[in-house]
Amino acid sequence: MISSSEWINELGSKNVFTDRKITTINGITFGCIPYGDSRLEDYRSCEVILYHQPPYGLDVSNDNSGDYGCESIRAAIDSGLLSPTWILSGHIHNPVKKISKIKSTTVSNPGSSSRVSAPLHYELILTL
Repeated sequence: MISSSEWINELGSKNVFTDRKITTINGITFGCIPYGDSRLEDYRSCEVILYHQPPYGLDVSNDNSGDYGCESIRAAIDSGLLSPTWILSGHIHNPVKKISKIKSTTVSNPGSSSRVSAPLHYELILTL
């Protein structure tokens, strides 16, 4: 039986990159950090990070009822441990804004819609 937090890793293949994977595509290094992972230093070389929560203290981590961002990701950016160009996240269903900036990192959280039970997906063109 696969646990609810491990099912995504079963998808891992040549073209599907899941938790704890770091890969370079067309010269851009992507890292998928598992939810709650404390080994952030492993992703130091990543230009694009995928993580469930956006960093704490940004409009993308706030939904007007509170800030639900990740304090450890925020601390890693503030300290210089991580300095990706982009963080692609989710978690906050109705963020104050869908894009925020912290230092040199742009953070995206598309949110969701009350009309459908799925996240809002949109195309991002990453310029690195």
